[in-house]
Amino acid sequence: MNDDLSYVAEEYGDLRAVIASEFDHYWVDTVRFEFEKGYLDITVDPDFDTIIWQARRHSEPTAEHTSSTWVDLLDTRVAWIWTLTNQRGYFDGMQFEFFRDKTTIILQLMAEGSRLRPYVLASFQG
Repeated sequence: MNDDLSYVAEEYGDLRAVIASEFDHYWVDTVRFEFEKGYLDITVDPDFDTIIWQARRHSEPTAEHTSSTWVDLLDTRVAWIWTLTNQRGYFDGMQFEFFRDKTTIILQLMAEGSRLRPYVLASFQG
């Protein structure tokens, strides 16, 4: 059963691993966010450069190795998930707000050139 994205934020718990099929350091084919109670797989439809996602619940995480690129996300929870649509109507991005204690990390995954490109966003200080 394909879960709604709201379950990822509300029920999946802490992030235990991020498994990325890395094409290059900042270009990936697929990303799996492995949580305590489920996972979220994200990839790109190569014909349209749009995001494809699938969330599934499970009771036992696989807890595979997380590369150093993603290690700052471990032991965080998802507060918010946004789906991003560009000016031409293509669903080509997702944004996540991960939090732990007083730390917040905003991550965007954008479909570009049939790959995913991750971005970490910084907030304006005013």
